[in-house]
Amino acid sequence: MKIKIYTIFTILLYFSVIVKVYYINAFNIFRILCMALVFLFLIKQVKIFFMPKYRRINMILLVFLSIIVISSVYNDMNPYRGINFAIQILLVFLYFEFLSENNIIDKNLQLIKYLTLILCIISDAILIVTDRFYISSGGYYLIGNKFDLSYLHILVFILFLYFRRKNNSIDTIKCILMFILTIIIAIKVKCSTALVGTMIVLILNLMNKKVLQKIYNSKVAIVILLFAFSFFIIYNVILNNSFVQYIVKDVLNRDLSLTGRTRIYDEIIDIVDEKALLGYGYGNSYEILMKKIAAPNTQNGLMESIFNYGIFGAIMLVIIYHSVVKNNTNNTKIYPFLAYLYMLVLLSMIEITFELLFFVILAVINGSGFIGGNDEKVRRINKCDYTNI
Repeated sequence: MKIKIYTIFTILLYFSVIVKVYYINAFNIFRILCMALVFLFLIKQVKIFFMPKYRRINMILLVFLSIIVISSVYNDMNPYRGINFAIQILLVFLYFEFLSENNIIDKNLQLIKYLTLILCIISDAILIVTDRFYISSGGYYLIGNKFDLSYLHILVFILFLYFRRKNNSIDTIKCILMFILTIIIAIKVKCSTALVGTMIVLILNLMNKKVLQKIYNSKVAIVILLFAFSFFIIYNVILNNSFVQYIVKDVLNRDLSLTGRTRIYDEIIDIVDEKALLGYGYGNSYEILMKKIAAPNTQNGLMESIFNYGIFGAIMLVIIYHSVVKNNTNNTKIYPFLAYLYMLVLLSMIEITFELLFFVILAVINGSGFIGGNDEKVRRINKCDYTNI
């Protein structure tokens, strides 16, 4: 049995960035080891990242990651969190550029699809059979909290849509079954935002491609992001709408305070304003906000980014997001991932969605927009096999 070298490193990247397994005590050590191996592998591919087609996005990315690191070190609460976060983002972007240059993104997305599906099924089985692990781990399922679990199910649904062949009934059935499983799990773990998110990606993927070309436009992308960000200011206007009240109260079974979010929105601006330029450092929101206003985080995606690494960092995040969407407006093949990206942005109105998975999706879309290695490169990398495994 032969295993391609890029298969090995995709698995290593997967456990470095995409998924964290909670019921294994030594997983954090394993994750650091995976990150180190992927980093050493990418050093050998460094010429790719300075190629003209990747240079602009990589320079913007490096500025963004530098701000995250500077903010984390400057605040000196736990700089490891920010440095680790920056390294993970760097690795996933550079790795998908490597895959892009060698025309092997789809092969590796297939691998990611099956890895995530297997972990989701195992986590679902444990969830159904017993809640002992959930209770003993402090409210975590095998692959994370209810949001992690639900969003990874949606990711598998997106991957099935991405690989669905036109007029292939088997592929269509797989997509339907994954959609049903995603809805069931979101209901089971009581994640109403995941229910909304699943419907968002479904609706977007059912739309006509000509309509989607107008929606997946960089200007529209920015408008959606700014709307999601402004929710903490205009929520009163939105929640006064009778239709919105019906959805919140009768469909999602939530009160109009959005589980206490409106109180947080009323108090968060003054706190963020204290360190507006560089933020409080990535990963420190829980400790700080629990002390100040008894809240776990800002409950708004872009506001959380400003809290974590300041206005400068948030601006760079917006520029990266804008650039990636702009480069892929007409790339219809990648539309399922753009749907997932838009879902995360829309949910950022009331959730913290600009975390690692958000950057993984950006990296996938970014890499897909630059596919263009030659056949000789593909043959050369395919010869790097590990045999007798």
